[in-house]
Amino acid sequence: PLLYIDGGGIVDVTICRVHFKAGLSNNMGAAIFSYPLPGHYVKLSLDSCIFSGNRTTSYSEGCAVYNGKDSALNVRGCTFYNNSAAGYSATAIYNNQGTVTFTGNIFYENFAVGGGYMESVSSGGYNVSEYADFTFATGDVQITSLTFNTASFKPLSGSLSTLQRVPVSSIQAGNFPATDFYGNTRSSYASSGNTAAGACAAP
Repeated sequence: PLLYIDGGGIVDVTICRVHFKAGLSNNMGAAIFSYPLPGHYVKLSLDSCIFSGNRTTSYSEGCAVYNGKDSALNVRGCTFYNNSAAGYSATAIYNNQGTVTFTGNIFYENFAVGGGYMESVSSGGYNVSEYADFTFATGDVQITSLTFNTASFKPLSGSLSTLQRVPVSSIQAGNFPATDFYGNTRSSYASSGNTAAGACAAP
């Protein structure tokens, strides 16, 4: 994994505007593997990050992020693109007896042999995904196509027209990040053509 968190005592970590790219694992969690030691606890927040090109090479779950027992994971305003798992399922996020909440993220063109992006997670709303493999909450959108600029990981103009007028202010109460991956301040509305990395965007 690119980042391995096993914890000791209580660990509280927030990671902002980091690109986790081309991580490789022969098992689980090619980008991030979070699994605290017995009797310990990890709280991990991922804000405005990008996960791309991460892959596992054997039977596995949770190619990009693996969240283990006694771990709490909060994912906000991130983009998961082109991650692949040779194993069963959950190319984006796999939760194994921990807790996961994700809000305002993009999940697109990730692949697992068994299908599916996420397992045992809870939506905080305003996510964009090509698969409806989680229970949708307010503002979640399923899409059939999305044109990415893979140099910047920004959806191109018009590709997220279904997301017009999604108020960022409605999710700020959950400490949704005010800036996108590039450090731009997110606007009050995400409109077609101005969506940056993460489902709610800067102008």
